[in-house]
Amino acid sequence: MQLRAGGRVLSKKDEQAIGKNCSAYREWIEVDGLPNAKAETLINGAIRRELTVGKKLTAEDCSDEGNTSYINGATLSAARGKVIGVETSVYFGGGTGRGVTDCAVFDLTTGRRYNLKNFLTPTGKALVAKKYCDAFLHHEADDSDETSLSCGGYDAFESSLNNGLRYCLGDKGVWALFGRADPVEGRGVLIADPEVAASFKLPAGLALTGKD
Repeated sequence: MQLRAGGRVLSKKDEQAIGKNCSAYREWIEVDGLPNAKAETLINGAIRRELTVGKKLTAEDCSDEGNTSYINGATLSAARGKVIGVETSVYFGGGTGRGVTDCAVFDLTTGRRYNLKNFLTPTGKALVAKKYCDAFLHHEADDSDETSLSCGGYDAFESSLNNGLRYCLGDKGVWALFGRADPVEGRGVLIADPEVAASFKLPAGLALTGKD
């Protein structure tokens, strides 16, 4: 897809296998043709490192028992003005079966990577906690203690989650997303564009709504 700031987003993939029971699959995005070539290199390098793109699958990566699959991906969550949002997912197959999902915002003019969670304000925390509480209370659950924790403010809400809380750039604001093991089953709440300015204290020059 074409970017308003210039350049485009490309899709890439890589598949490797050793035998029938050991495989690695990576699918990710890269930017191409940005006005600032250094920014392009920084963004693509950060995405590729996180997904271990270029790492060759070896016998040491494979389990002696059962299947081993490494499934890593990076998708575009939104492209708005001079920034893009990227959601990454890294799954470690075999014995651990552990997955890590995160979101980042990249400045297309500088190549800098930002984690929006680091810029959340007290107002933003209160807003997310309230929206989460409202969403949770509409979800049938047997555990009243979990409901109480989830509606006890941001710190209690965050500690009640079993999996990574992450903030992902969307087309109409920023999504606070929760892992699949949480009570709301992988859903999220939206911090809408009009609420973004009060919810995040962003570095100078970083605009998330695409208006600058």
